[in-house]
Amino acid sequence: MLQKTVNHLMTRREAASSSTELQDLLKKLPLKTPLDVEIFQDNLTDSGQRVLVQHFKLVSGSHLLNFVRNIIRSIFKDECLTAYCWTGSEKKKSFQKLLLCSIIIDAIEGSTFVIGNRIEYVRVIRDYLSQAQNRINNREKSAMFKKHNMKKPSGSNIHIQIDGSSTASIVNNNTL
Repeated sequence: MLQKTVNHLMTRREAASSSTELQDLLKKLPLKTPLDVEIFQDNLTDSGQRVLVQHFKLVSGSHLLNFVRNIIRSIFKDECLTAYCWTGSEKKKSFQKLLLCSIIIDAIEGSTFVIGNRIEYVRVIRDYLSQAQNRINNREKSAMFKKHNMKKPSGSNIHIQIDGSSTASIVNNNTL
């Protein structure tokens, strides 16, 4: 009986410790720059990795696509993701070599989603990475429209042009 009580207390203590560790890690997310990624990974313990995997396995998403995007979005800002592509290149760093990528994959593989093969979720990750700059541009356009209290007319092809002096103009391609 005494051993059972001790075991119960130890389990509660470990859970509380994990909870505190998770809260401390989540306060640092989302990461804004590749330097932030490097520092975060350098300071991540084995215990921290396990806690993050368990946490991300619980991220909501009705489909694998949403699930993966929600995890990535909670870890990285789009501005940070623009520095990465899946395999790396002359201009971009390799995302697949990141410790955080391994954590994402472990969470995906430990989730309740039925995954046919690795290619399914790698494609989702690759696509999400490749669209980071487009998401940033779309947010900037949306902010510009809000700033000028404008709504983008449906059916129109409107672009916001920003010159070197940060002056913005709105061009309606339908009238060109």
